[in-house]
Amino acid sequence: MKSLPHIIAEFANFHGGDVSQINALIDQVATFEYAGKAVKFQPFSPETLALPTFEYFEVYQKLQISAKDWAACIDHATAKIGPVWIDIFDSFGVDVVKQNKGNIRGVKLQASVLDNTEIYEGLFGGVMEGLELIVNISGYPLTEIEQMVAQYLLLKPKQLILQLGYQSYPTAIRDTGLGKIEVLKQAFPGRALCLADHVDAEDPFALHIPLLGAGLGCEYIEKHVCLSREKAAYDKFSALEPEQFIQLLANISSLATAFEGEFILPKEAEYLEKSYQFPIVKRAMRAGELIAKKDLIFRRSDEKGLTWHQLKALQETGKVLRHDIEENKVLQAGDFKDASIGCIVACRMKSSRLKQKAKLPIHGVPSVERCLQNVQMINGLSVVVLATSTVEEDAVLDVNAQAAGVKFVKGDPDDVILRYLNACDQHGIDVVIRVTGDCPVVSPEIVHFMLESHFACGADFTAPIKFAVGTNSEIYNVSALRRVIELLGQAKFSEYMGFYMRNNADRFKVNMVHLPESLIRDYRLTLDYPEDLEMFNRLYAELDKRSLPSTAKNVFDVLDQNPAIASINNGMVIKYETDQGLIDMLNRETRIPN
Repeated sequence: MKSLPHIIAEFANFHGGDVSQINALIDQVATFEYAGKAVKFQPFSPETLALPTFEYFEVYQKLQISAKDWAACIDHATAKIGPVWIDIFDSFGVDVVKQNKGNIRGVKLQASVLDNTEIYEGLFGGVMEGLELIVNISGYPLTEIEQMVAQYLLLKPKQLILQLGYQSYPTAIRDTGLGKIEVLKQAFPGRALCLADHVDAEDPFALHIPLLGAGLGCEYIEKHVCLSREKAAYDKFSALEPEQFIQLLANISSLATAFEGEFILPKEAEYLEKSYQFPIVKRAMRAGELIAKKDLIFRRSDEKGLTWHQLKALQETGKVLRHDIEENKVLQAGDFKDASIGCIVACRMKSSRLKQKAKLPIHGVPSVERCLQNVQMINGLSVVVLATSTVEEDAVLDVNAQAAGVKFVKGDPDDVILRYLNACDQHGIDVVIRVTGDCPVVSPEIVHFMLESHFACGADFTAPIKFAVGTNSEIYNVSALRRVIELLGQAKFSEYMGFYMRNNADRFKVNMVHLPESLIRDYRLTLDYPEDLEMFNRLYAELDKRSLPSTAKNVFDVLDQNPAIASINNGMVIKYETDQGLIDMLNRETRIPN
C-alpha cells in the first residue's frame, strides 16, 4: 500500500428516483474528511437497459432520472466533492458521459455490459480520452480478461483499471474474491486494481473487507453508500450509512500509516537492539582461532557486540582472533585481524620406493619445484615455505626452495607437527595449508574452495571427502596444531597429520567438505612409484605442448582426453588407504585420551 486508495462512494439506486435524495447524500459525502474520495452515479433509461417484458422493467421506470437532472447532480457533486464517476449500463449512460465529460473523472463498465457493442462503439471517437476506465471482470477467466484489456485500451482511456467484486444483494464474505487480487497483480503487472465490495452492511466485515483489499494492493475501493438503509427502497443491503462510511475512511487512513516508513522502522530497530541475544564465547579462546557456532552461546547482554551475521561476515573475509578472549564475552570487530595464511610444503629426501623423488625431473623440472609452482598459484598467501628436517641429507632441498623463490625451514626430523609449528612461528602464520612435496599438481582451485569453507565454518581443520589423490591439501588453524602438542607432548605419527584431527572431532572443529564434481576424478596424481614418474612426464609434456598451467581443470582435461596417460599408474596403491593394520594403528595412536 504505497498511498491512500481512492474511495468511490457508490450511490447506486438508494434514491428511488428522487433527485433530492441524491443531492442530500452529496452534501453528506462532502463532509467526509478524506482526500481521495469520489462519487459514482448510475444513470440509465429503462428502454435502453431492458425489454419491457423484463421482470424489473417497472422498477427501472421508477428509478429513472432525466439527463437534465443527472447533469445538475453531476454539477452539484463536482462543486461539493470533486471527482465523479459514471456507471454505464446502456447508451443513455454513454450520452450522459458525453454531455458532462468536463465534470467526469471516469467511467465504470459492469462485467455484464462488456460485450455490449452499443456501449463500446458509443465510447469511440475520443469520448474516453482523458477519462479513467474501470472494467469489472467478475466471472471472466484470465484469457478473456486479457482480450478485454486489449479491446478496451483501444478506447484510449487515461488509465484502465481492473475491478473485481460483484453484487449479490448482499454478497457473502466467501464470494468477495480477495484471492483474485494477487492473481491479477501477477497476470497484469503494473495495472491498477479496484475492489467493489458488496458485503452485508450489517456485518462487521463490511468495514474490514475494504481494508483487506487496500492492504493487498487495490488502489481503488468502491463501496455503496446511502442516507439510511431503513428508508432506502433499493440497493440498501450493502450500503453503508454516513457514520459507517466515516468510520471506514478513518480505518483506511489508519491502515495507510501501517505501510509508511522505511523497511526497518526506528521503533523495531530499537526493540531488536534492546532484546537481541548476542553471540557469547562459551569458553576461553586463543589468538588465531576461528569462531564456530559450537563455540558460542546466545544471550542478552548489557555489553553490545557483533551480531551473529556480522560475526560470520567478518570472519568470511579471512579474519582470525587478534588476541585471547575470556569466557562469556561478546565479540567486537577489534577482536579480529586479517589471518596470515601460509602454505607449508613438507618434503624429505628419504624415499623407499622412489629414491630422491623430490629431485627427480618431471619434464625438465624437479618434482618438488613442480609442486611449489602450483602452490604459488594459490591466492591470498602470506608466505610459502618448503619445510624439511634437520637431517643433513635434506639440506640439499634449500636449492629447490631458492629456485622456486620460497622460504626454507628445517625442523624436527620425525614430528611433522613440530616441524610445521616451527615454520609457522618463524613466519607468523595463523592458518596453514598443508601440502606434501610428492604432489606436483596439487590444486589451487581446491585450496580456494576449502579456504572459503574453512573461514565460513570457523573450523580448526578442513579437508576434502573425495578427491583425485595428489590434488588435495589440508587446512589447519595453527592454534589447533599447538593443542595437539600440548595434549600429547608429541605427535610421533604426524606424517599422517589429518588423523589427529579426524579422530578427535570432539576436541577439534573438523570440517570435511564435498568438492564440486568438476574438481573430482579417480586419477592417481601423487609421486611414489616409477610408474607415477612416467605418467607425470607424459602429462607435463602435453600441458607444455598446449602452454597450459597445471591447474586441476587443465590436468583433468588432458587426462580425460588422453586415457592412455592416466592408465600408466592407475594400478598403484596408497598404503594408508589400503593397509588395514596401519589404519587401525593410526586410529588408536592418534586418539587423544580424555
